[in-house]
Amino acid sequence: MGLDMKPDESPETAASLVKTGDRERPGSDSRGAWGRPQRRTPPAYKVCEGLTEAILYFTIVFNPWVFGTTQPWAIRVMNAAGYALGTLLAAKWIIGWAKGFSPARWDRRAGQERGRGLAPGMAVMTALFLGYVLLGAVNARASFFYDAQVFTYFQCIAWLPHSYDRTATWFAFWQWLGLACVFWAARDWLLGMSGEERRGLPGRNWQDDYAPGRATGGAQLGRDVISQRLKRLLLVLCLTGALVGLEGMAQRAAGADKVLFMIQPRYRPSGKAHFGPYANRNNAAEYFNLLWPVCAGFAFVSAQAARRARREGARKPGRSPLWLTGGAVVMGACPLISGSRGGALIAMAMAPVVLAVMLAVPRALSVSGKIGLCLLFAAALELSVIFSWGYLQERFATVFTDDLSGRLVLYKNAQAMAKDFAVFGCGAGTFESAYHLYRRDPGQEWAAFLHNDWLELRITLGWTGLGMVLALLGGALLHRFWGRGLPLPNLLAITLWIALAGCLVHARFDFPFGVHSIATVFLLYCSILSASGRWVKT
Repeated sequence: MGLDMKPDESPETAASLVKTGDRERPGSDSRGAWGRPQRRTPPAYKVCEGLTEAILYFTIVFNPWVFGTTQPWAIRVMNAAGYALGTLLAAKWIIGWAKGFSPARWDRRAGQERGRGLAPGMAVMTALFLGYVLLGAVNARASFFYDAQVFTYFQCIAWLPHSYDRTATWFAFWQWLGLACVFWAARDWLLGMSGEERRGLPGRNWQDDYAPGRATGGAQLGRDVISQRLKRLLLVLCLTGALVGLEGMAQRAAGADKVLFMIQPRYRPSGKAHFGPYANRNNAAEYFNLLWPVCAGFAFVSAQAARRARREGARKPGRSPLWLTGGAVVMGACPLISGSRGGALIAMAMAPVVLAVMLAVPRALSVSGKIGLCLLFAAALELSVIFSWGYLQERFATVFTDDLSGRLVLYKNAQAMAKDFAVFGCGAGTFESAYHLYRRDPGQEWAAFLHNDWLELRITLGWTGLGMVLALLGGALLHRFWGRGLPLPNLLAITLWIALAGCLVHARFDFPFGVHSIATVFLLYCSILSASGRWVKT
């Protein structure tokens, strides 16, 4: 069965699509906004799709290499990229409406009515959340001036959300608006089907079990197919992460005190305090812990598809499973090599879970294959030990004497803030501005981040804003079970959930969502899961 007939689609429904080369249109009733029939994919729509893909790759590659996108100028560049993606998404909607064009998409399949309102509900919640943050900036209670360390107060409507640092909340709003555009543009692009997928033809590197007349095609759709666009996105993510990991290893092996061998941070200038392009080793560990489980799962699925292709006599696949495996080993070792205690614990907790999930796949591996997989995970652990065991021992030896690097004092002060700003918070992005008022001793550190993103969100957004964030997160993670969308192998979906869970746990003791490059990868994973759906097998 080819992709011309979806697994849950009747022959009559499939026949209603008229093919024109690599283009398709609905039946003869398809007309543009002014009654003109649309027969081909509009060239402007193709341009928008190509630019969307290019900008998505740019955000993935650019984000980590500019010091993790922690500097204001780098964040503004990423904001501009997000706005461009949002503009292209709006342009595609307008072109489709004006030309009467309905592109082939993975979520437009007959027979699956359940979950149709989930994505629109998430879109409405996104608009409500951004409006909530915007209202806090417009209805600001004060602005904070760091040089003088004073607040300038304004008139505001007290029963509405309001910010205690207007400038910081505006900066947060523009940043989150860009991230929202990245999420929705990536989701829309992932749901599009390529010409080969529309025709049901095998790609150049055969890794999917669908082809005209192949009896197993329909049965494999729910388990094995990865869309071509998702493959390319994951390849760029994994390759970028592997290169960043290799640079970090080289930097640590050389004993360099400068980030990217160029800049020595003023805060914690020691070379062991940073890793790769990240001035904070914890942020580096969080970045790699997001990437390596998904890279390992992607390598496993690709290797299984390649094995089936060889068994069924299809064209020989590429070598991507090999270098994906190597990238997963490198990135899996980096959280331990970085010296981050939290990153090392999260990585060591995720590793046996990922390994167990792979070993549990029915008939995927022989006994020798399972032994080899276990040895591969052991190799990543051995690599970590060679590079960093001595330093990690030193770090863990002080875990009970340094109050988690001073975090316990921060948490105690922050509890008072959470009580004072329970409903609406003190304003998005205003933690640094407000925290110094809650220090019990002027000699205590004036922290820019709480090192607990969950509590910091409660303080800055209140329970109202945090509830919106949790609703959006739940919708993205659970869309696969109730929504319609692209096929996603179960193993790959599980590794995505594991990576996201690891980041959410680490957020209890650090600030991964305060770093733009980590937040971008997190949202891209959410866009993948929210674009995926359950496939009905035939």
